[in-house]
Amino acid sequence: MSSFLIKNKIEKTFEDKISKLSRKTQESIKAANRSFDRFCKEYYSGKTSEEIFEELNILKGKEHTNALREVMQSWIDWQYQNGNLTSSVQQYISKIKKIMSHNGIRFHASDFDEPLEFMPRIKEELHELTVEEIQNILKYA
Repeated sequence: MSSFLIKNKIEKTFEDKISKLSRKTQESIKAANRSFDRFCKEYYSGKTSEEIFEELNILKGKEHTNALREVMQSWIDWQYQNGNLTSSVQQYISKIKKIMSHNGIRFHASDFDEPLEFMPRIKEELHELTVEEIQNILKYA
């Protein structure tokens, strides 16, 4: 017989769990979830994210870790192909962890033998201001 404490926790929806977070954080989590779901449907021939979570929960040990890393790396690569920047991709990874945790999948980057690969962040190259640029700044100041 299962405890009523466990039953109440299971019945708590993910929406209830994140309702205490800021509106912006909730929106970020939902955006990451939509992105992951679109990825699953495209990459896994119409499978939903829930089906992927179920499949990952079936796997155990090294097989689970390898499959999870492959899913995450494929999602990262898919996001880059869709024009996302590294900062957005890393933000999505942090948010999807909450969704996966709710679905019984917990992981940390150190769990993988091979780390997840991200493109380098693009940094703006700085240059010295020219006299013309300074004049333009002062003209509008």
